[in-house]
Amino acid sequence: MYWKSRISLKLDGLERRINHKVRMRDIVVHGAPYVSMDYMKYNKSKILDRSHGCPALPQKLSKNNIKIIKNKSCLFMHPIICMLRKVN
Repeated sequence: MYWKSRISLKLDGLERRINHKVRMRDIVVHGAPYVSMDYMKYNKSKILDRSHGCPALPQKLSKNNIKIIKNKSCLFMHPIICMLRKVN
C-alpha cells in the first residue's frame, strides 16, 4: 500500500526485468511528511525516513512537481541512500 497522500502519480517501468512491474506494484510518486528537515529535527535524526519503494517528495513540493512530470516525463532513479548532516 502506498502513502495515503491526496495527490500521487502512478509510474510505468520501461525496462523489462528491471522495472516493468512498477504499475502492478502500485509504485507512485507522492508527498510525505517524513521527507523534510522538520521531520529530521523532531525525530533527532541525521537521515530522512524512507518510503517502501515509492519516490517520496516533501509535501510542500509534491503537488507542483507531480503536475510538472505527469505528462509522460522520463525519470531516472537510483537507489542510493543519501545521508544529510543534521541542521543545528
